[in-house]
Amino acid sequence: KKADKDFAWDITETLSYDEKYWDSKSGFRTGGSDAEHKAADYIAGVFEEIGLEDVQKEPFSLDKWRSEERR
Repeated sequence: KKADKDFAWDITETLSYDEKYWDSKSGFRTGGSDAEHKAADYIAGVFEEIGLEDVQKEPFSLDKWRSEERR
């Protein structure tokens, strides 16, 4: 009952539509990309603004794949 749905919506909307949180090459935000780090920094900042303490970005291993055009 104490969740502010409008506040949560604003965060979701920012991460979905603000182009600075997208990968400029693909328009997506893939794991480990600069865009993903920017989004994580944004979320950490929001957490700190609402009073959460000891907010950290934790490193983790990630498997990735990429598709390359073969000629």
